[in-house]
Amino acid sequence: VFQYILNELDTANTDLASLIASNDNSLSASQDIYYHGNLAAWQKLVNSFKLRVLLSLSNKASDAALNVPVQFSSIINNPIKYPIFASQSDDFSFVYNPGGTNTYSTYPFNPSNFGSIAGRYNMASTYVSALTNLSDPRVFITCEPASALVGSDPNLAQFKYFVGASTGESVQSMYGNASAGLYSFINRRRYYSNFTGEPDVLVGYKEMCFNIAEAIIRGWVVGKNNIDAETWYKEGITASMSFYGIDITQSNFT
Repeated sequence: VFQYILNELDTANTDLASLIASNDNSLSASQDIYYHGNLAAWQKLVNSFKLRVLLSLSNKASDAALNVPVQFSSIINNPIKYPIFASQSDDFSFVYNPGGTNTYSTYPFNPSNFGSIAGRYNMASTYVSALTNLSDPRVFITCEPASALVGSDPNLAQFKYFVGASTGESVQSMYGNASAGLYSFINRRRYYSNFTGEPDVLVGYKEMCFNIAEAIIRGWVVGKNNIDAETWYKEGITASMSFYGIDITQSNFT
């Protein structure tokens, strides 16, 4: 199955390259809800997605038929033949457009359903603890502080106030604790404020940076453009922070 997927992606890259070279414009912007007819963007997606597939086969790195490390290296070392994402503007993402004709173009969390579902989405400790343990400011963007822990403290942006429920907790217990303000909820100010929301990223630049960093660590490829794994890893983090609107230039950012 994976060999078939890899072959199909390679064929897609070749076909797209031919269409681009011939200035083919048969795919109109109105027919393409993702890249609006931009074939070069689709080609970047094909190769960036192939990197994901190859990395998912890391346990098969020694399989001669799959030849995973060589395939990964070929993409990285041949940017003209195998273009990949260069920034988050290349992301394969669904951008919600409430004014469009598509009935599914309205962000699923929005002001119209705030009252009926917003109080159901408390956060899980799996996610929240991963952020608070690293003093990761993204928790302030995606989550609300647990109201019972905050009390009257005006300084809400403290990691100790962000707590998630155990994913193994019973629904009854979780409901009671969440209702008592012991758990953080999804940031309702961020996710219910309008009908557009944020893009739903399916394949993104952030992930691709991490994939390349891991491949370098595994010895599959020399650092792309002599950039080492650490640099790619930090680039992925920086891109994620940027997605959430976090200013990484502030003096206390590490």
